[in-house]
Formats: sequence, C-alpha cells, structure tokens
Amino acid sequence: MKTQVATIREDAPLEEAIRLMLERVIKRLPVVDGDGRFKGIVSRDSLLRAGFASLQNNKTTQP
Repeated sequence: MKTQVATIREDAPLEEAIRLMLERVIKRLPVVDGDGRFKGIVSRDSLLRAGFASLQNNKTTQP
C-alpha cells in the first residue's frame, strides 16, 4: 500500500497550506517547486508566527 504524500508548491498562497494542513491533520508540509523537487518544509508553527507578525505589522501601520 502506498501513502500519497501531501505537498504544496512554493508559489501557493499561505491559505492553501493552512487548508491542507487542517484537512489532513498534519503539522508539517513539504514544499516543492514546479518540477516537483523538494524545496523545504512549512510547519504550523511557522505559519502561526508569520500570521502573528502580520497582525503586529498591521497594528503599527494603522492609525
């Protein structure tokens, strides 16, 4: 039996990575380029940190 590995392309929006992680109940997602070559891994922790940093930046730029 083969298990289909969930991956995401490096140019995919963050929302797609979040959706895929939630649907598959996974904590890390391999990132691949257009040819399917491994480029890195995105984790739930890194997405959470990026989202938090974005919120902080929005607070400092809004009056």
